[in-house]
Amino acid sequence: MKNYDKQIINKKYYQDLSKFDTLTSQDVKDLYILINQGDTTARNKIIESNLKLVIHFAKQYRSILNKTESIELDDLISEGNIGLISAVERFNPDLNIKFSYYASFWIKKGINDFLMNQADLIRSPQKQTLAINKIGKVVESLFQKNQYEVFQNDIEELNQFTQSEINHFFYAKPYANRIEDNDDFKADEDDIFEEDDVNYKLKQSMKYLTSQERTVIKMYFGFDNANGDKIILQKIGNEFNLTKARIQQIRDKAINKLKERMQ
Repeated sequence: MKNYDKQIINKKYYQDLSKFDTLTSQDVKDLYILINQGDTTARNKIIESNLKLVIHFAKQYRSILNKTESIELDDLISEGNIGLISAVERFNPDLNIKFSYYASFWIKKGINDFLMNQADLIRSPQKQTLAINKIGKVVESLFQKNQYEVFQNDIEELNQFTQSEINHFFYAKPYANRIEDNDDFKADEDDIFEEDDVNYKLKQSMKYLTSQERTVIKMYFGFDNANGDKIILQKIGNEFNLTKARIQQIRDKAINKLKERMQ
């Protein structure tokens, strides 16, 4: 496709975005009731309302690429759209999480994987490549299960991979790392996520806890299930083979961490 043609398509794409309303969390839940009944119109509405999120991340990635690279913005948008569609298919509306936060993971993953393949950044022995692929699947699984971003220490605590394999997985992804540290994204967050959203802030703060602390908090406050049923300290202790007093210490330490992050 010629560059001129791409510019025309992108211009129309941007213009169309203005027609799509921002959905509230309740809107998303209502639409998923229809989606579960096979309503493709409801599915498309969620996709369309989050296209601006794809644009946001695509622009961030493009801004850190070398200007001499042939990868264009619309290429990144296309890969981000694939990630968004994957998010719509995987999202569980019964969990207490904003769709935009959930979709961000899959959008960034789609774009980053595309860039990694284009740049051929991973030149590893076959054994290490297999381990990296396994780590990637574990990261996806943990994110899908726990609904928070997976960090290096989360993988290290599993004791399933060598430190070299873990380091290679996380540090061979410079694009993703730089996007997470980008100040422009922080400045624009209010345009994407609802302001004063306590639940969103809590989810963001949870990533600073250890995996054990997160599990204790989620079980104690009932974040682990749709009914919101809380689990008493003694039962949590039984799960970890720890005393009630020790679980209470872990809980209190985690709560203090969350308070500091949410201030």
